[in-house]
Order: sequence, then structure tokens, then C-alpha cells
Amino acid sequence: MKKIILTFFIASFSIAQVDTTFYGLRGYEDQNGNTHLFYRMKSSYYYLRQSDFWAGENRKDIFHFDVHNNTDSLFLIDGVEFYQPFPNTGHVVSDFEFTDSTLTNFYQAGDAITSFEPGPIVIYNRNYDSPFQVNSFHGVTYNLEIANIDSSFKVFVYSDNTPKGIFTQFKGIFELVESTENFQLVSINSKNPKFWFVEDQKYFLYKSIDTGKTFHMVDSKNISRTYFTQDYLNRFFIYDPNNLNIYRIINYDNKYQLIVSNNFGELGSWTKTFESSDEIFISYDKSLSGTLYIAVGKQIYISTDYGYSFSLFTEIEQNILGIYKKTNSDLLYVTTKHKLLEINSDSLKTLKQLIDYNNLSYYPLNIGNKWYYEIIDDPVWEIGADKYILTKEVIKDTLLENGKKYFIIQETQSDTNQINLYFERIDSINGKVYRLVEEINNAEEFLIVDLYSAIGDSFQTFINITNFYETENVYLSEEKLQNIFKYDSSSQELTKNYIISTNDNLKFFDYSFAKNFGKTFQHKGHFDAYDEYQNLIAAFINGIKYGDTILVDIKNNKTILLTEFSLTQNYPNPFNPTTTIEYSIPSNSVMLNSFQHLNNSEIPKQVRDDNVKLIVYDVLGREVKTLVNKKQKPGIYKVEFDGSNLSSGVYLYQFKSGTFIQTKKMIILK
Repeated sequence: MKKIILTFFIASFSIAQVDTTFYGLRGYEDQNGNTHLFYRMKSSYYYLRQSDFWAGENRKDIFHFDVHNNTDSLFLIDGVEFYQPFPNTGHVVSDFEFTDSTLTNFYQAGDAITSFEPGPIVIYNRNYDSPFQVNSFHGVTYNLEIANIDSSFKVFVYSDNTPKGIFTQFKGIFELVESTENFQLVSINSKNPKFWFVEDQKYFLYKSIDTGKTFHMVDSKNISRTYFTQDYLNRFFIYDPNNLNIYRIINYDNKYQLIVSNNFGELGSWTKTFESSDEIFISYDKSLSGTLYIAVGKQIYISTDYGYSFSLFTEIEQNILGIYKKTNSDLLYVTTKHKLLEINSDSLKTLKQLIDYNNLSYYPLNIGNKWYYEIIDDPVWEIGADKYILTKEVIKDTLLENGKKYFIIQETQSDTNQINLYFERIDSINGKVYRLVEEINNAEEFLIVDLYSAIGDSFQTFINITNFYETENVYLSEEKLQNIFKYDSSSQELTKNYIISTNDNLKFFDYSFAKNFGKTFQHKGHFDAYDEYQNLIAAFINGIKYGDTILVDIKNNKTILLTEFSLTQNYPNPFNPTTTIEYSIPSNSVMLNSFQHLNNSEIPKQVRDDNVKLIVYDVLGREVKTLVNKKQKPGIYKVEFDGSNLSSGVYLYQFKSGTFIQTKKMIILK
């Protein structure tokens, strides 16, 4: 592929985020009965300078996973580079087939794209030690079939150029098969290669029983190709082992359908047995007549009556994008967007997994990232609403006793001196974000959000709606383009919108996450109690400033991380008659991190008991006044002491919480 243009302009381009996903699945058994899986790995990226020039690459490479040897390797390159407004270059793989069970030699159909004009190709007889051998002719080729005719195999392939039709190799050259012009190849029966199925330009189905010499119509259903772009890596037309029943996936009236024939695919024998708005994937066990597997969404169904009725076989966490049933075994293989899985009746094994960077970008949990939210708290029993700025900042990361790495999050309210600390982490494998707060869930982590959830999926989380935390079901309601900041309508990004799922109509809770920005909005409350709105108004993401930073006065909005108790010197000192004493209480979770090696009974009391005492004494140790004696949350506190009734002299003030004790002197000077 040519890279001259791309290299020339690279300095002025910005790079879009790459999201790599799996798609499709095809399986073969070699001569030793070992399973070989083939799937696509899809990704794309682009470089953008201006609206008049952009460049990048789309990849749909096919990989080979050898289950027996647990090896994974690139099998076929499928990639197109584009330099708009210049011509594209690259190579596309539409289909491939092996010549025998040695899985060494195979034929491949596709398209070679040059800088000048399309140059479609068929690549054939490739083994792993030899280079490609290419026969080229003008026309895009796909849906390749290999048939054993007269004790030797022949390759057939469809070309959609002029003339359109089915081509086969004759004396080293691919020529149009007589009587197939304007017919698209659908399938050739491997057990009886005289039986062909083709589609005409209206996608009506025709059958031949004489190796493509004559055809007769067997189904006049006008299926839609507008909404159904066939990827030939997935099987969509298969024959039952009895060779009588045929299973076919089509798209009709914007619905995916499984249609079944019980008479060699002849006219009048086709019956719709399954329909879904989601794509249907199909496989079968070649050793079991009448047994069929289909995958739709997250569910796999099984039929034992030739596809006329189905029961649920199993369900997994993510939508399925390809399925293969290993012959004469209990094993199924499936691909999702980010997983290649092996499934049997009682277990599930991940063979390969990708990280879903696209969805993880909805929660940018990086050190230094900072968010500013406008909080509007509107109790129903008061006139008017309270407003303040909530600042959330990722301070640092730490490894806790459970062996997991967390980020320490600090939240500060502009209307108080209180600082809240908690831990968060992202499970990049499963796309789940967890939080650890000492007063929630017995100091065990709980799920904040499942970023890999699809629309309609639900998960449980803790929500504080009625002055205490409770478990609630939340589901992903929609994904759409929305404003990121409340006071900046010019910034928009894709968002995931979540909403509470409950039978209690008095409670409400919904929130949104934007790609590359995290949480942008939250609304919670109780019908007869309050409404609370949380709107993102500014942010620092990876060192870049966004939103209305003037409104939140970012330069002066500094916070510190409270990792230990402290007592400051009173001010003013000496004083007459009043002075201010300041002290701080760290988060229990931060303190607990310092005592990972101890069991609960050995942990110092101040870590487990946050009762606070601040007492003033005279120099003889007699108590003068108790300023504080109560439990307090982590934060910075200021207390005013009035010495009007005391005589001049030296006094002591002592701060105590659990086993932590600190004492300082102060002077009254009248």
C-alpha cells in the first residue's frame, strides 16, 4: 500500500481514536479433528487537517486461531488506505475457502484497489510458505465456492462488474459460466455440486440441478440488500446433514429472518421460522441432522426439529457477532465485539479479548483530570434553591490490600470546607467502573456504571436518594449526541444516558456520560422531598481546559489531599478576646491504606472511630471549655474560641480523635 501522501501530511493531522473489534466467525476441522477459527479484527482511524483533506485506514483483517495449539495469527490482510480527495489504495477480502481438510491451500476472493482504478483479484493456492499467486481480471469478486467435480475441485466466484455473473477457472483464466450472466452465486452443494443456488438482480432465488446450465425460480421473496450487507465470513446458507433441509438467513421488510426448506430448496418449500430486528447468526453440527444453533443479541438458541422451533441454549453478557458449532462435540465458539469465547454446557472460556477503548473513553479516569459541576439543590419545603460548585479531581493512584489499583478521587464543595475522598477503578476487561467508600457497602467496592452495557441492559448500583444509600437497578436508556457543558452549547459529544429502573414512581435518578469527558449531568430526587441537579460546567481533561472556567474561578479553586490528622496554630495569637482554631480529619479509607498489614482489631482506633474532641485547658491541666465533642466527617474545620471571661495568660488546646492526640499553646493578652 502506498504511504507517500500520508507521510507528507502527517505533521498537520489530528488522530481519531481507534476502536478495534471482532466481527464474524468461521470454523473448520482439520484432518486430525482439531478446530481452526477465523474471524475479522475491524478497526479504523483517520488523520484530519481540514474539511477538504483527510486520510486514514480501514482494516478488516482476518485472523486464524488454532484452538488445539492455542495460537493466534494474522491470516489475510484486508485494509484500505484513503487520502481524500485522492483515490484509495488497498486490498479487500470478501471470501475464502480451503481446498481440503489439510487447511493448507485455499482460494480467496476480493478486490485490489489501486490509485487509478479497481483491480479485483482472485488469490489461490496459497500455503504458509509460499507467496501469493494472483490471477487478475476486471471486476469485484466475492462469495467464492469450491466444488469437487469429476474427481477434481473447481473454483467458482461471482463478479459484479461487466459482465456480471459467475466465473470459473478454465486453463488458468477465469471465464464467465455460460447461462449465469446477471446471476449472483449464493451456494453450491458440496455433497451434490450439480445443485446451485443463485440470485437474480431482484434477489429472487433460483436453483440449478445441472451445474449452472439451467435455472428455475424457487423463491420470489424480494429481500433487501439496503439494510443487510452480507459479510461472507459468516455462513448464511447451509445444508442439513440429511441434504434435504436447507437453512437460509435473509433480510426482509427490515427484519432478519431464518427461512427453512424441507424439500431441497424447491419452490413452495420455504418457511419463515424465526425473525428478529437484530442480526441472526447460524451454525450447525455436521454430525447431527436436524440440530441447528442460532445467535441473536446475547442469546443462543437451539433447535432439534430442523429449525422449526427453538429453545434457549445459553445467554452471555455481550451481543454475539459470529457462531461456530464444533462437529460431534458439546463445544460452541462465538465472537462478540471484544471477545472470542468457547462455550459448553456448563462453562465459558475466553480465548482472546480486546480492550474496548471506545467505551472506556466515557470515563477518563486519569491523574490530574478535574471536573467542575454546578449543583442545584431544591428542597420542596423551602423557597429557592441552594447552589454551589462541586470540584472532583483525580489526585493519585494507589494499590490497596485487595491487590487492586485505585485512583484517589477528591471532591470539594465551594460552600463548605469539607473534603470527601474515595477510591475508583476501571475493570478494562469488562468495562465496569467501581467505587470504594468506607460508609457504603461495608467499605467494599460497588459498581458505579457498566460502560459495556448495551441499550436496555441494566445493572445494580448504590444511590443516595432518601438520605441513605440503597441498591437500585439502572439501565442504559439511549446513546445520542448532546451538549457537554451547561453554559457552552457549542460543545457536543456522544453520550450514554442512564436512568433508574424502579416501581417507585416517587424516586427518580438519571445521569449521562460523554465520550472523552465522563459524567456531564445528573438529576436525582424524591417527589415529596427534593430535586438535585448536577451539571458539568468546566473540566481539565488530560491537561486541556474545557468549558466555562471563568465561572468556577479555577485559579483560586485549589484543594489539598487530606491524608492525616492535623491541628494548626490558632490565629491570631496572642489574641483578645477571640481566636480561630483549625483542624483536619482525613478520609478513613486513606487511613486504612496505611494499615494494610493489620487485621481489623489491630487497626488504630482513630481509623475506625471518627469521634472528635477539641478542649481548652489552663496550664494546670484543668478543663476550661469543650469546643467540639462529636463525630465528624473527613474535612477541614474551623472553630472560634472566645476568651472574654478568662484572664490573661497561657492556655492549652488539645485535639483528640481515637488514639491521635495533639496539643498546642495559645496566649490571651488583655
